[in-house]
Amino acid sequence: MSKVTVTEEAMRIAAKALQLCGGSGTSREYPIEKIFRDCRAAQIEDGENYTLTMRLGLLAGMPNEDGWTRS
Repeated sequence: MSKVTVTEEAMRIAAKALQLCGGSGTSREYPIEKIFRDCRAAQIEDGENYTLTMRLGLLAGMPNEDGWTRS
């Protein structure tokens, strides 16, 4: 869950920085382009964030199906 939280926040900040720079931010001359690309790659590697979130939600709901104790 920490990977999802950190990469989502990094992507949000990189997107705001890219928006601040405008069209020149997409040029390879400026470091924001690399930061944005790295943030997006981090969201995908080691399991895509959306998939991990779905799996964690499923696992978190499992104890409530039969209660906390198993008979």
